[in-house]
Amino acid sequence: MLILALLLGSAVPTVANAAQSVRFGSALIVVGDTEAKVLAVAGKPAARSAIKATRTQYQGSRLQFIEGNRTIIIDIRDGKVTHIDHKR
Repeated sequence: MLILALLLGSAVPTVANAAQSVRFGSALIVVGDTEAKVLAVAGKPAARSAIKATRTQYQGSRLQFIEGNRTIIIDIRDGKVTHIDHKR
């Protein structure tokens, strides 16, 4: 039964991967880096949206970058990277 569960689990493709870091060329962005570093390393984002806790309460920014065949999403709160996600 355990073998079957392992086989089924490995057969499901992963669409999104939460990460603690992401590489742009030879530069590395990690959770805790500043927004300024992200923009210096990755350049202008393809999209930027506000992260809101409620309709009016601003929590931060979500930056989206397209690099090759992957989409990289970086959440910024209080000027720092709080979450990194990438999709293929």
